[in-house]
Amino acid sequence: MESLPVLDRFQSYYLAALKYQYRVLIDSHDPRQIDIAVMSRYPFSHIRTHRDERQDNTWIFSRDCLEVEVNIEGKPLSFYVNHFKSMIGGRSETKPKREKQATRVAEIITERWGPGGYKGDYIVLGDLNDYFEGDTSLSPLLEHPGLVEALARLPEDDRWTHYYAKGNEYNQLDHMFLSPSLAKKNPGAPGIMRKGMAHRAEKYQGDRFPEVGENNPKASDHAPVYLDIELS
Repeated sequence: MESLPVLDRFQSYYLAALKYQYRVLIDSHDPRQIDIAVMSRYPFSHIRTHRDERQDNTWIFSRDCLEVEVNIEGKPLSFYVNHFKSMIGGRSETKPKREKQATRVAEIITERWGPGGYKGDYIVLGDLNDYFEGDTSLSPLLEHPGLVEALARLPEDDRWTHYYAKGNEYNQLDHMFLSPSLAKKNPGAPGIMRKGMAHRAEKYQGDRFPEVGENNPKASDHAPVYLDIELS
C-alpha cells in the first residue's frame, strides 16, 4: 500500500460495509513506496515497527516487519506482517537479503515469545518472496520451534499463491506461520482466493471477478491467503 491516505480512501470506497475502522501503515524505506498495512475491526493495543533496523550498514527490511497486537474483545492476537525482498535479479542473487530478513523475524519471535515457551496467540505472515523447495532463504522460519506453517496443511499441488507468466510457473510465495498454541486450536487449512488472477493463470479454473482479463486487468499476480481463527 502506498500511504495511509490511500489506504483510508480504498477502505471508504470499496470496503466501507466491512467496517475496518482501525488501520495502521508506517512509511518504509522502499523507493517504490510499497508499504505494509493492517486493517482491523478491533482496536490495536500495541504497534511496533522494525523499519529502521540496520545490518552491514543497510536496512534489514525492504519494507518492514510491522508488529501489531489486536485486542479482540479482551483477547490479544499479535501479527508480524512482512514483505521480503523480491527475486527480481535472480533467486540465488537476492537470497542473502531475504535470509537476513527471515533470520531477524525469527529472532524477534524468539525474543518476544521464547522465554514463555512460545505460549500465546501470534501469526507471522506476508509475501516472503521465496518458496520452500531447493536452496530457500526461509529456513530460519521453517525450522523455528515457535512457528507452524499453516499452508502445509493443504495438498502440495494446491499451495500456490503466485503465477509467474514469463516462466509459466506456479509457486507459493505467500506464507502464514501460526504459533504452536494457535495452530493446535485451529487445525483447519487456510484458503487461497484466486478470483482476481488473470485468465492466463490456467491452473486455476474456478470463478473470476467479471473485470478480470487474459492478462490485464487483474487484481495481482499473487492470490490472498485467509484463515478463520478461533481464540481461547
